[in-house]
Amino acid sequence: GSPTQAPTTSSPSQAPTTSAPTKAPTKGPTSSPTTSSPTASPTLTRTLSPTSTLGCINRCWTGNEDCCSKITTNLFVSSLITERILYFDLENNMYNVFLEKGAMQSDADKISMEHTLGSSHLAFSTTGSEIYYSRPKTQEGPGGIESFDAQTGDFKTTVIDHSAFSTATAYSTHFNPGVLKVIKSSSGEDVRLFSDRESKTLWMVAGDTFTRLLDENCDILDIAADLSATNVIEILTLTKCANGEYRVYICVDSASSDHTAATLPAGFSATSIEWVGGGDTPTDKFWVAGQPADIENEAHILQFDMQSLSSHTDILFKSHLENTRGGIDIGMIRRAPNEMVYCSERTYGLPLILDPSISGNSVIGQTGAMFGGLADSYALTFSPNAYGLKSVVTYKNGQNTIVAGEEQEFDVVLKDSIGEDVEATTHLHAEFEVSSGGLLTGQSLNSEIIQSLQNRSHYRGKLRINRASETAKDAADMFHFKILTGLGMQIGETRSFWVVAGAASPVTSALQSTYESSTAGRPVDLHVDTYDQFSNHRAFDDVDGDLEDMDKLEVRLLDAGGDYVDVNPNNVTIQRVSSGTFRIRIISIISRPFTYEVMYDGERISNSPAHIIFDPAEFSATKSEAAGEALKKFVPMDVDARPNTFRIWAKYKYG
Repeated sequence: GSPTQAPTTSSPSQAPTTSAPTKAPTKGPTSSPTTSSPTASPTLTRTLSPTSTLGCINRCWTGNEDCCSKITTNLFVSSLITERILYFDLENNMYNVFLEKGAMQSDADKISMEHTLGSSHLAFSTTGSEIYYSRPKTQEGPGGIESFDAQTGDFKTTVIDHSAFSTATAYSTHFNPGVLKVIKSSSGEDVRLFSDRESKTLWMVAGDTFTRLLDENCDILDIAADLSATNVIEILTLTKCANGEYRVYICVDSASSDHTAATLPAGFSATSIEWVGGGDTPTDKFWVAGQPADIENEAHILQFDMQSLSSHTDILFKSHLENTRGGIDIGMIRRAPNEMVYCSERTYGLPLILDPSISGNSVIGQTGAMFGGLADSYALTFSPNAYGLKSVVTYKNGQNTIVAGEEQEFDVVLKDSIGEDVEATTHLHAEFEVSSGGLLTGQSLNSEIIQSLQNRSHYRGKLRINRASETAKDAADMFHFKILTGLGMQIGETRSFWVVAGAASPVTSALQSTYESSTAGRPVDLHVDTYDQFSNHRAFDDVDGDLEDMDKLEVRLLDAGGDYVDVNPNNVTIQRVSSGTFRIRIISIISRPFTYEVMYDGERISNSPAHIIFDPAEFSATKSEAAGEALKKFVPMDVDARPNTFRIWAKYKYG
């Protein structure tokens, strides 16, 4: 029963070397669940992360009350029934699928992961960038500990496979990992804690060194680990031995005391163990969850104090739950980064939330109003980067109207569920929606998010949208901007705004018609629509923008040779018809074809020039003229000698 350190290997070619332990703790009783006196237990001084006192009167069974601000994001759950790993989507109060059975294979040994996901234990790397899960052995072969990208769900690598385990530990049985935890050591490196179901041993891996912490020939059901104030890793190990006895072992770093640390009530079938925080006061308390002999009247979660291990306090009864749940079957309990305790529940499915700072009934509700892809809940884990809707997004432009194509800067500060800054290396992206048209995609949308140089809790980004709203009045034309994680979980609040067209562009502004005909003296109307560079129609709530555009519109006349001719300003007028649409009225008393160019700010608009034919007006006798020798008043006598013809010039009303 003494702890031993397994061989450590620096390279595959190097033979394993063994280091013997310097001290073996005194064994305690193993035949009875009754503990030795508390003074025989190791003295542990623990400092837990502080949390503000969050008194909550309202419960949050629907996921909508203010009390549910305690719910943290980045909660991952495994489901035995559906063989899935899911994550909690706080925005929609439901669970989305992260991994499904048969969806991936291990690159190391190509063992199918089908029918193993639901019974897997989960753990995050301390940076939050990777999520590990223990893949049990199947008929196809041994298991392994796998690593996935926590933002995308992509498989990364097999962290520990059968070959690595057997080489480092000298165990020849098929590797069958069970309980899994990851904790940061005092030196800042990730320390992995895991059990092997075949050998019934508990192991700690730091770097390439495997250290056996527990070998009591008992099934290891769960572990709780934390870094104490003296920078040692404190581990509680919940076990079930062959005689049906449940024991809690205490491990401090690599030294193990193999006496039972707590007495569990007779008939209590334990399932999980976890350290619990006490707000701003350091505590040595831990909870044990399970099924009591009398599920109706006895507690399902017990609290123990390291200074008084022979007694316990009842925490959770079935009567604490809403009657609509119908039953209670606690699977795993895990402490969230904000000190709330989450309980997976195998009867109803949705995990419960307990606030240890509340005396009496500490149940404040459950995660989510809808199950989503969740059928039941088994294993739980939280990312250390538990940021979510409490995160703050600040926009440099605080108005609810922005200009198409113009970059809008914003800052993101990642915060956890109690408002504390969280440092995380994460992948953030944006999503645009319009009220009347659903999700927007395409080249008209752009958002860039970069990490600030300050620290990993501050991110800076820019958003740009090239598509303008139809109007800046109707809420149905508003755009909605969200910042999401790689898994689609929203952080911060949704920003809603209207997008107005930018400055008019001669390249996109156009005439409605480029060929017209009329009669001399009668007006011809050309209509011009102004658009910005992204082909958004220039529409305004007031006329100021239109007046600016109208001042920049100009009409030029071209002669037959293509040269510009002065236009009589009395014959060309420009008027505003509606927002973004103008009428150019041209009148000519000359009957012939004309070519007019429409200019905006000195440049010809895209489909200019316009060709106009003015047909003759009605005949006017008073404007017509006649002349010739035959019409002279003096007529010579010599008729044959004088001209006898004259001409008539028929003219129209404009001469």
